[in-house]
Amino acid sequence: MLGRLPSRDRLISWGLSVPANYVLCANGIESHNHLFFGCPYAIAIWTRYCGRFFSAPPLDLPAAVNMISQYQGQFSSQVRPIMKLILDAVIYSLWRERNARIFRNVSLPAGSFFKQVDRGLRDRLLSLPPSPTEAHSLLELYFWFTDPYS
Repeated sequence: MLGRLPSRDRLISWGLSVPANYVLCANGIESHNHLFFGCPYAIAIWTRYCGRFFSAPPLDLPAAVNMISQYQGQFSSQVRPIMKLILDAVIYSLWRERNARIFRNVSLPAGSFFKQVDRGLRDRLLSLPPSPTEAHSLLELYFWFTDPYS
């Protein structure tokens, strides 16, 4: 939220000599906004959640937070925590993917990356106890929103 990760634009501003381009797409300077929202790789991941939880890929972190806080759809009190979890999981996973490419020279295609994020989300939602006051568990809602046949 505070933009304190050591992305390449910050490292350069500190006077370090590092390549400026971004390893996930090699299009542009690695900044927080490009890393998590502007890169074609990140946009492809966010697009997988569009129509399910997000109306369009968020343009930046404030836009994503605003989308979550303004969500008024069906089961909104239960969907908002799922949207927050998606935001956390995608950002964390993009940072890990960036680091894997830089430090281990290992990369995942966007489809495999999405499956990894999806599996992590499902595992996390499975670990949460269902609320006795809500009609559906968070995992049930996640399945309902992500099932292409529903």
